[in-house]
Amino acid sequence: MTDKKIRKAAKRSILNGKTKQETFEELKGKSYKSAKKAANIIQTIPSLQARRKYKIEYITLIVFLSATILIIMKAVIPFIIEKGVWLLMIFLLPPLINLLVGVITYNPNSYIWVTLLSFPWQAYLGNALVGDTFEPILLLYLIIATGV
Repeated sequence: MTDKKIRKAAKRSILNGKTKQETFEELKGKSYKSAKKAANIIQTIPSLQARRKYKIEYITLIVFLSATILIIMKAVIPFIIEKGVWLLMIFLLPPLINLLVGVITYNPNSYIWVTLLSFPWQAYLGNALVGDTFEPILLLYLIIATGV
């Protein structure tokens, strides 16, 4: 089985109410990969209990991430129209949408990218808040960036 098939089978099993251990035992026999590889894939899939427990935080993350993407687009689109650099939109929008979709589908790599991409944004906003260019809207941006 490929990693994608293992992930799909494990996700289906966990969403049907099986524990991660039961899912592992079931997939260990079917998988041609090592048992450790199957265990690592299963480990990244949130259980139903975890999904219920962190539902509010998860929805909040999606709302903040969506708001951040909209704010970035609000800032970038006038620049693109003014300068005529439509290629920038092609390089900027798909990764941001892909990141949002990754978070919605519980892709563990997406959370790592959200964290890594939020650090420069927070540094920029922190610098703007204490610098000479303070604007009240920066407080809203900082709250959204910190929430992500």
